[in-house]
Amino acid sequence: MRQSHHRASRWLVQSFLLLSFLLAAALLLRSVEAAGARRIPAKENERRVVLGEADPGSLYAVTVSVKDPAQWPGRQSVHAAIADARGAVAEKWLHAADLDFYLTLHPRARGQASVTLSAAKGEAIPEMTFAFHRIPAGREEPAVIAAAPNDTWQTAQPVEFGQTIFGGADERPYAPAPNEDRYAAML
Repeated sequence: MRQSHHRASRWLVQSFLLLSFLLAAALLLRSVEAAGARRIPAKENERRVVLGEADPGSLYAVTVSVKDPAQWPGRQSVHAAIADARGAVAEKWLHAADLDFYLTLHPRARGQASVTLSAAKGEAIPEMTFAFHRIPAGREEPAVIAAAPNDTWQTAQPVEFGQTIFGGADERPYAPAPNEDRYAAML
């Protein structure tokens, strides 16, 4: 009798824990969606553009921009993801209030650098311009150019004490896209 009571109690506790886990997962998913998690549009409305061959020993200036802002519909947005041979490096939504994306790329491996453009279902990807230029190696100065990917401690760029750091990147929105949660986009 005691053993069957123990089994029933264990089953009840396990069932409660499983139900609690499922409820927590559902609430977390709902809160992420409500916080404006960026959804990448469907593959059918996507275009990949090869920017050029990249060498891990070099830095590259990468710019993606809308060619003719006058022809940009007011509420349309396009997701741009810049990648090296190993995969995505940085991404950003382009729209009427933020028409370009720039970063300095330090490729992680030799191979093609590319940008993938995606638009929402039913929206056209506008005509775009792309720039991909190797940055010439500088003189032997105590300076470094900040280059992506470098947004985590695992990919942090080494610098020496006293070095001047030059950098500019544009992954953060100047103004959030119409389909983005404004607060989440600015964090």
